[in-house]
Amino acid sequence: MSKISSFTYACVVAWIGIASSSAVAQYKAPTTAIRFRAACDAGLRVTLAFTSDILLHRPVRLSAALQLDKRIVDKELRVATALSKVFHRVTPLIKRADLAYANLEGVLARSCSKARIREKGYSTCKVQRIDPLTLYDEDVYTTFPRFNYPPSTARMLKMVGFDVIGLANNHMTDRYSNGIDMTLDELAKVGMPTVGAVRLAEMKNGEIPPAKRYLVVRKKGIGFGFLAYTYGTNSPDRTNQVMSIAACLHGNCESVMQDVKRLRARPDVDVVIVGLHWGTQHKEIPTGRQVQVGRMLIEAGADLVVGGHPHRLQPWEMRKTRDGREGLIMYSLGDLSGSWTDWFNRVGVIVYVGFTKSSNGAVRINGARVLPLYHYKTIYPPTKRPLYQTFPLSA
Repeated sequence: MSKISSFTYACVVAWIGIASSSAVAQYKAPTTAIRFRAACDAGLRVTLAFTSDILLHRPVRLSAALQLDKRIVDKELRVATALSKVFHRVTPLIKRADLAYANLEGVLARSCSKARIREKGYSTCKVQRIDPLTLYDEDVYTTFPRFNYPPSTARMLKMVGFDVIGLANNHMTDRYSNGIDMTLDELAKVGMPTVGAVRLAEMKNGEIPPAKRYLVVRKKGIGFGFLAYTYGTNSPDRTNQVMSIAACLHGNCESVMQDVKRLRARPDVDVVIVGLHWGTQHKEIPTGRQVQVGRMLIEAGADLVVGGHPHRLQPWEMRKTRDGREGLIMYSLGDLSGSWTDWFNRVGVIVYVGFTKSSNGAVRINGARVLPLYHYKTIYPPTKRPLYQTFPLSA
């Protein structure tokens, strides 16, 4: 079965969540499974897959470099193919969904070094020549704390099966303003839709214009509207090119809630999805303010809130709104890849969320399933060097 969009046994098995709607702010162990009213509804069904942060740490890229295939003449395709092998065991699972979303934690700034150049009151990176087969060095394609990935990463994301990439995260300014532009350009070259950041030339009076703040993707006649925000960026975002939820986390949510309401009101949007880069790193529990904001977003019109940044799994919560809708908050999905030594950071998930469009045109969540993943370190036999891959723990 190539797709799982039918959710054929939704009426038999309750969909399992990590937490029920009981007091996540004062976290308690879950006592019930999450089950949606539309689980058994007839109608058109579509499945979306969500993963969180794609991290290509130095060891992960050096691992991919071991598998560069000299038979591939196109050097950028050679790099993309090598990088895709990190994910080759989960690629079929990502492609099972009708639409797949992830957050890319890092930039794709072609030949862009760490050196900073000041221009017109903001910073840009210095462009220099580098071998296109380079996956990692100490100056251009770097690792933590300032991630810059080879531009072939864009092609790799398509090969692995992603359809939408979120760019609102704390590493999006790791190569300053032109690094953001370059990332968007590389993803556009491979036809990858993005949300959460815009090019400098698209800014209007120092702000992201309303039409650039969201993305709408149609799948099987259902309109999915995406928004993405980050709590902040590591280097100051002086050009304001990255969508921010910082003000909301500190008490002023007017702008963010207006974005959600505006997207909800569009006639071509049936489902609103908000990607959030937020929370405390290396913690398993969301903060009280996160819980408040997540619930506010659902009440304002979001159907899904998909979180990342802590590098660990955090609870889920189903919320029923005053107008009777059911929404799902996933506070953190962990990482899809990485070279962490801490076991808790090496566990991620793919979450499949199903939607049903009934005969009256209403679209509702019919269920959610979780597929656990593990970032596995082994040895590459030809060289006896470390090899990193993401493995499913079940299928």
